[in-house]
Amino acid sequence: MRMTEDELAQYRRDGYIVFPVRFSPAEIAILRNETARLSAIEADTVIRERTGGVRSIFRVHEEDGATRSAAFRALVRT
Repeated sequence: MRMTEDELAQYRRDGYIVFPVRFSPAEIAILRNETARLSAIEADTVIRERTGGVRSIFRVHEEDGATRSAAFRALVRT
């Protein structure tokens, strides 16, 4: 999905933009499932807190690597 001209103008004016509803429930479910899958991976691209919880997952948008993700790659390409 591309931003409209009005959205771009608002971003340029304010420096940020809020999208109240941008994803369908099905798209959100896909991204949540993908996040859970990626969180289970033991790799240097998955940064964990001392408690073991995931803090960050890097390189999800790339085409190779332990944390590659077609779903997140498609998200950043739209």
